[in-house]
Amino acid sequence: MQKGGFLKSITFNRFILLLCGIYIGMVLFIHSRLQADRPPQQIDNDSKSEYQLTEKLDLSDLKTWVNNKKELNQLSKDISDLERKVYQAKKQVDGLKKQNENPKSSNCLQHSNEGVKNSSFKILEQGVYVFSAYLDDRKPNVFIRLMVLLEKTKKKVPIFCHINSVIIIAKQYEMCENHNKPFGGYIYSCELPRNMSNPCPLHVSTVYASSASSEVALPIIPVKPLSKPQQFGICISPLFGSVKKEKIVEFIELSQVLGANHFYFYDNNISAEMKMTLNYYEQKNIVTVVPWDLPSVIFDNKIWYHGQLIAHNDCLYRSMSTLQHVLFNDIDEFVIPHTSAKYWKNLFPSVFKDQYCGIAFSSAFYDPAIGVTHPSGLQTMSITGRTKLFSHVRTKIMVKPQRVFEVGIHHVSKQNEEKWSVQKFKPEVAYLHHYRKCIGNYGMKCSQFEKDTTIFSYYDELKDRFDFSMREINKFSSALSPNVTQKVV
Repeated sequence: MQKGGFLKSITFNRFILLLCGIYIGMVLFIHSRLQADRPPQQIDNDSKSEYQLTEKLDLSDLKTWVNNKKELNQLSKDISDLERKVYQAKKQVDGLKKQNENPKSSNCLQHSNEGVKNSSFKILEQGVYVFSAYLDDRKPNVFIRLMVLLEKTKKKVPIFCHINSVIIIAKQYEMCENHNKPFGGYIYSCELPRNMSNPCPLHVSTVYASSASSEVALPIIPVKPLSKPQQFGICISPLFGSVKKEKIVEFIELSQVLGANHFYFYDNNISAEMKMTLNYYEQKNIVTVVPWDLPSVIFDNKIWYHGQLIAHNDCLYRSMSTLQHVLFNDIDEFVIPHTSAKYWKNLFPSVFKDQYCGIAFSSAFYDPAIGVTHPSGLQTMSITGRTKLFSHVRTKIMVKPQRVFEVGIHHVSKQNEEKWSVQKFKPEVAYLHHYRKCIGNYGMKCSQFEKDTTIFSYYDELKDRFDFSMREINKFSSALSPNVTQKVV
């Protein structure tokens, strides 16, 4: 064959086809090498599932991949939580700036007796009612204390304090003597941020999100003592029904003889005559009457004794700024000294040393069936027969309110600091005279009585005050026009 015969024998067309074949072969070869050298994790095919992506991996690689996946999911969740907390913190900071720049917000702070006639149970939702709010700065951490009436089935319902854009969830504390009734008293505490200089305006609700339709506006009463608080006062259990004005006047006047400066009454639907009598003392700034209209869904068998416990604790906080010592009792009870110290001021202040927050007094019944009617008609002077035994269960207490967190009906339930305690007084020093029919329980024997005329030492002062006040009350009642009378009723 001649040299170059092969090339000469190929026509031009065949030569072009040969070049095309060589080119296609090279393209296919290079593509297959690229696919073989490409790492599996670099395959960019959205249609392939995670299963297809990992099917070529061995078991250890699969476990590593799964763990990394879990860590990424947790990291994503942590980032979301952090973003939410940052948002809430920013919202609170913005709220504090807005609040501190708003001088009108200070209007919600008021004196314990200011606006008292507007007091009422305000509904947050069915079964949840708030009555009052107190600014408690007795400790480094400052709280707003809410007096709340709650149905047992609503214990898990949260309560929030809304102060401008600042939202605080309240901590629940159940009062000690709800007696397993369907409704009871609770103290809810909202701890204020340390940089909050003004806790106003205050709105309370059972939902976190701010909404005018779900919130209740409340005034706040500071518990910080006034420059000159009065020495002694009495918180009286809720009054209801009809009591003769003579009994109320004797209670107030004898208590004043003993040393009481001010009285807090809770009006649970009392008679017109009682309202008139208390109104006379209100005009003299001796009495504060707090409206105590329980929600309509609450009947006597649904709460303990007309809400006595929550009324006592509302009175405890209400009196903190105005009184140094507070006694809790009813209008047929009197704490009488039985030593040479005739008046409270001569006996009790020295007892409240650093370790004491209260005094517990034993009691004795003064039964109306044992005694002779006194010419004056005064009940305390007529009933001189008392039970020989003293009750150490039916005690009543006098406290320094600044040192107490919660009171019960017959004891201090919780002091504000653990270092304080309650001193039990011996009957030979002072005890509670309880003017009512003897009740033979808790070891009390109603068959054994003895005569006690200690009360006679107060007769002259009491008689003068009683007669004077009765005359003035009658004049006060007569001077009121029908319109004013209707308003008082």
